[in-house]
Amino acid sequence: MKKIILLIVASMLSINAYCQCPEVIVNIETEGGYWPEEMTWIIVNPEGNTLVEFEGTQNVEYQQSVACLSEGCYALIGYDSWGDGWTGGSVTLSYNDTIINFELVDEISVGVLSFAIGQEVENCDYSFYGCTYGYAYNYDAEALVDDGTCIYPGESAGECNEGQIIHAKTTTNYWSEEVSWSLSNEANEIIYEYESPGNYMITVDSICVNTDCYLITLEDTYGDGWLGDYLEIDLDNDSEYDVSETVHAYTSYLTFEIDIDPCDIELVGCTDPYAVNYVAGANQDDGTCITPFVYTHNGIDRTYWLTIPKTLNTRIPLLIFLHGYGETGYWVYENGDIANLAHEQGFVTCYPQGTYDMWGNGFWNANLDTNEIDDVDFLVKLTKHLQSEYDLDPNRTFVSGFANGGFMAYALACKASNTFSAIASVSGSMNEVIWNDCNAENPVSIMQVCGTYDAAVPMAGGNGVPNIYQVIDSWTTFNNTQNTYTEDIGEGPWNTEVTYHTDGTDGNQVRLYIVSGMGHDWPTNQYQGWSCTEEIWEFFTSVSGPVSLEEHSGINERKLIKRIDLLGREVKSNTKHGVFIDMYDDGSAEKSIIINKEK
Repeated sequence: MKKIILLIVASMLSINAYCQCPEVIVNIETEGGYWPEEMTWIIVNPEGNTLVEFEGTQNVEYQQSVACLSEGCYALIGYDSWGDGWTGGSVTLSYNDTIINFELVDEISVGVLSFAIGQEVENCDYSFYGCTYGYAYNYDAEALVDDGTCIYPGESAGECNEGQIIHAKTTTNYWSEEVSWSLSNEANEIIYEYESPGNYMITVDSICVNTDCYLITLEDTYGDGWLGDYLEIDLDNDSEYDVSETVHAYTSYLTFEIDIDPCDIELVGCTDPYAVNYVAGANQDDGTCITPFVYTHNGIDRTYWLTIPKTLNTRIPLLIFLHGYGETGYWVYENGDIANLAHEQGFVTCYPQGTYDMWGNGFWNANLDTNEIDDVDFLVKLTKHLQSEYDLDPNRTFVSGFANGGFMAYALACKASNTFSAIASVSGSMNEVIWNDCNAENPVSIMQVCGTYDAAVPMAGGNGVPNIYQVIDSWTTFNNTQNTYTEDIGEGPWNTEVTYHTDGTDGNQVRLYIVSGMGHDWPTNQYQGWSCTEEIWEFFTSVSGPVSLEEHSGINERKLIKRIDLLGREVKSNTKHGVFIDMYDDGSAEKSIIINKEK
């Protein structure tokens, strides 16, 4: 197979160079982004033979080239030497009437774009995938792209004269440093302990066991569960895995027996699967469960968390906060600074939980056609339920979301403008489906926050996402804003430019915050010199009016029922130091951080 020459287009290149190509001319535009020297790519055929190759050069931000390709199947494989994606870089292929754009986003070092000339790409058969790690059992020296099938040699059991060998297969995902497990016998003697060797690895450990009862304790140090990681056990050494488990919070249990009747091991923990500290495998509940609210929608139990002001009056605002991809409503509720602001300013905040994809990551169906989950209908009905339950103001109901949650906020602006009067999207945007089918019935105030270094949701758009200026222009037109002005805010190391579009229909506004140097993130006082959380609430109050003193000083005082720590253990209400969850008689819960400075 001969390698096709890549022609770099320069001023000296004559039109005859194009005429020398008897096949299909493919025009290639390479944007180097912020770090072009980290960027390389190749075009290969289905067998993995390299036909065209490119290597980026420092400070060269744009290159144009052409290649001659015959009809057939191809793949463009992109590499990033640093492993953090192309950070603004991209490759655009154009031939005949076809234009294809390719980017490496997020924290990845390799990506693949399959394409075909003169036929359907669905009919192509690519054989260059395989295990690319040289020390794996099934290393494929000819593979160009790893397919996630690598199996790594784990610990060896050594001699096992009187017992039998079992195999423990551990598959890790992105947060492997949080993953660990141990195997112990009925006498509580630890036989084996596993520590992860790294992300995206499959490790098979050989362990010698005897006739006994065994307990595997699986743990996650962060407490958000194993996100795509799992353990499988082959008890019969027949390459078929008999039992498997993952971790839902901090801990899970898995038991098995060798050559004896089932064992009765008392495993204490939270047995409620809805609780954030649920312990899979526990057979005796210890009363420590920390449970969310549950709302059943279309036959599915959906969960959410609430922050309710200590003094709750009627007709106060409601903020729905939507987590990002891979996050949870509980994580935002526990770790965000929104709860403190809700108490200070006097509004109710709801943190609903999205559904989970095939990798166990929480997400919102902002595309509307990703699956059968109707998150627009769920969030509208949950909102109306909360408005009725707590007598909240339907005219001051807002949505804020990060990343995937920001995309979902735009979906609500387009499809539920009679429920939500304003939205704030941070590191999110409008996807292709919503952009092409936005039919808001009422004006909706819009706040958009973008980072200039956001490779996950770049300001320039791509892959069906419009550029952010198109998004803002569409909403300023829809809201009929009359005046525009710009100012800089913050005192951090990076400048933030805010463009205000004001005096729209019913006083609506559209704001665009451009944060220089920020990636896929949430602005804070520490790094950007201004609080995105506080700015969002200022925006919402500016388009709807602040909470009055009468509203904020209501008479519906809640009563504290009990205080528990993050492991679910009840503590005294006058405890002076630690992080706790306070449970109230109205069913709400809130996080308390108490620091005793006395020494």
